[in-house]
Amino acid sequence: MVSQSSSSVQTSTVEEMSSASSADKSAGGRRKAVVFLITAGLALAAMVHSLLSRTLGIAMVCMTNSTSNDTRYALASNSSCDTKLQRSFNWNYFVQGNVIAMHDWGELLFLPFTGFLISISNPMLTLLAATGLSVVSTTLFPVGVLSYDYKGAMVSRFFLGISHAFTSPSVDAVVNRWLPSAMRSTLYSLITSGSQVAVLIGNPMVAAFCHGCFMGGWPAAFYVPSIIAVVWLAMCSLLYVWKMRENHSGVACSAGHEAKIASGIWHPINQAIRSLVKEVGTNRAVWSLLPCSMAATWTNRFFTFYIPNFYRDVLHLPLLTNAAFSSLPFLVQIFGKLLFSSASDLMLSRHWLSRNVSSKLFNSISFLGSGLCLVLSGFISKTSPHGVIALLTIGMAVYSSSAPGYQLSIVSMNKKWTGLISSMCTCAAMVGAIVLPYMVAIVVRAGTAGEWRSMFFCVAAMDSFAAIVYLLFGRVEDVQAEALLTQSKDN
Repeated sequence: MVSQSSSSVQTSTVEEMSSASSADKSAGGRRKAVVFLITAGLALAAMVHSLLSRTLGIAMVCMTNSTSNDTRYALASNSSCDTKLQRSFNWNYFVQGNVIAMHDWGELLFLPFTGFLISISNPMLTLLAATGLSVVSTTLFPVGVLSYDYKGAMVSRFFLGISHAFTSPSVDAVVNRWLPSAMRSTLYSLITSGSQVAVLIGNPMVAAFCHGCFMGGWPAAFYVPSIIAVVWLAMCSLLYVWKMRENHSGVACSAGHEAKIASGIWHPINQAIRSLVKEVGTNRAVWSLLPCSMAATWTNRFFTFYIPNFYRDVLHLPLLTNAAFSSLPFLVQIFGKLLFSSASDLMLSRHWLSRNVSSKLFNSISFLGSGLCLVLSGFISKTSPHGVIALLTIGMAVYSSSAPGYQLSIVSMNKKWTGLISSMCTCAAMVGAIVLPYMVAIVVRAGTAGEWRSMFFCVAAMDSFAAIVYLLFGRVEDVQAEALLTQSKDN
C-alpha cells in the first residue's frame, strides 16, 4: 500500500511538472509571437512614414528637372505623357530648402508637447492618429503644388511634420515597454531598417513614375505611399480594436480599478515635474544624445535629399541611374545595422564589453567613420566618379553602427520617460534639419564640385563633434535614473 501511494504521488508530481513545463513553453511561444508581431508592425510603420516623407528627394529632382542648376539635365522630355502635371517647377535651391524645411518646422512646433503626452497616454493610439494625418497631408501635396506652386507644397509639408512629431516618440515608447532588453539592439535595428527599405524602394519607384503617366507621373510618388499607409493603418486599427475588446472582456472594471487606470494614465502634475527634473533635466547622458541626433539628421537628410543633386550636378548621372545609386547606401545600411547590432548583443552575451562601452565604441565608429568617408569623397569627386559613389555607400554602411550606439540609448536609458527623451532627441534633430537646407542654399549656389566639397566637410565636422560628446558623457544603462525610479516606488 505504501509503495502504491508513493508511486501515485511520484506520478502526479511528474504530471504536474510536465504540465507546468508545457505551459511555460506555450507562454514562451506566445511571448515570442507577440514580440515578432510588434517588431514587424513597427518596422512597417517606419517604412510607411519614411515613404510619406523621404521620397521627396528624388521627386524634387524630377519636378524641378532642368530648372535648378544644370540645364542639360532634362527629364521631362523622357516622359511618355505630356500634361500640365509633367511641367517643370522653377524652384531654386532656396525654394527647395524652404519646402524641405517646412516639414521640420511643423515637427519642431509640436515636439515640446509630444514627449510628455506620450509618456502619460497610449503610444500606440497616438501612432495610429499621427499616421492618419500623414496620409491626408501627403495626399494633398500634388494638389497644393499644382494649385499654389511652392506655397502649397510648404503647407502640405508643414502638416506632415506635425504628424511626424508624434511618430518617432510613439515608436520608441512602444519599443521600451514591449521589447526585451536582451535583444533590444537587434530588434530596434530591424524596426528602424524600415526607413532604409522605404528609400530603397521609393527612389526607383519615383524615378519610374516620372517617366510614365500612372496617376499623372510625379504625383504618383505621393499617392502610392498614401495608399500603402492607408492599408497599414486599417490593419493596425483592426488589431488594436480587437485587442482592446479582448482586454475589456477579460477585466472586471470596478470603480476602484477604473480609478487605478485613470491615475496610471494621468500622473499628478507636480510629481511628474519633480521626477522629470531629477531623471532627465540634470542628466548629462540625456543631453549628450542631442548632438548625436542632430548629426544623424544631417547625415540622413544629406544622403536622402542632396546626394541625388550632387550626383546630378557633379557626376551628371541620368535620373534612373541617379535613383539607383542614391538608394544603394540605404541598402547597405540595412545589413550594416543588423551586423553591428548583432555584434553588440554578442559582446554583451559573452561579457566581452559592457553595454555602455559597446555603445560608445559603435557610436564612435559610426560618426567618425562616415565623416571620414565624406571628407575623402570631397577630394576625389571629379577624378573618380565610381570611387566617390563607393565611398559614399561605404560611409552610410559605417554610419549604421549608430544603431547599437546612441539610438539604443534613447530607447533603453529610462523606461518611464522614453517618450520624452525621444521627443527631445527628435526636437534636436529637427533643429538640425531646419538649418541644413539653408546652409546648403548658402554654400551650394552653382552646384560646382568645390561647393559640394565644402558641404561634405560641414557634415563631417558635425559628425565628429557628436562622436566626441557621446564618448565623454553618453550611457545606455542609466544607473542614476534606475535608482531614482526605485526610490520613488519605495516611497
